[in-house]
Amino acid sequence: MVFPYLIISVLWVATGLFLYQFKITHTLFNKDLASLSSPSGILHSLFIRPFAYHLWYIRDLIVLVFFSPLIGILTNKSKGLWLIFLFLIWFTDAVTSGVLKTESLLFFATGGLLASAPHLF
Repeated sequence: MVFPYLIISVLWVATGLFLYQFKITHTLFNKDLASLSSPSGILHSLFIRPFAYHLWYIRDLIVLVFFSPLIGILTNKSKGLWLIFLFLIWFTDAVTSGVLKTESLLFFATGGLLASAPHLF
């Protein structure tokens, strides 16, 4: 999943930079692409805030799968009680992160709890 994400993200950034060069397609973009002129801007666009915004879900899923052992331990040891804390954070929108959306973590952990429910109780 990482390689297709990276390939599609790089292609979107390259396409955006190409189309941004022309006056007729310049108006299609609602943000200034000057930040993509530096390597740190390109990395930010690939990993933190994807240029192809609809890829946020894949980015979050990659991060969640990487941290799934920790999420599984938290879910199993607390018998899902930490999901109440996640729900409160999500509901109040108290914590916002650029790398991982709170709702992604909440629903991923809820799915893990439901998948292991017969073993917990």
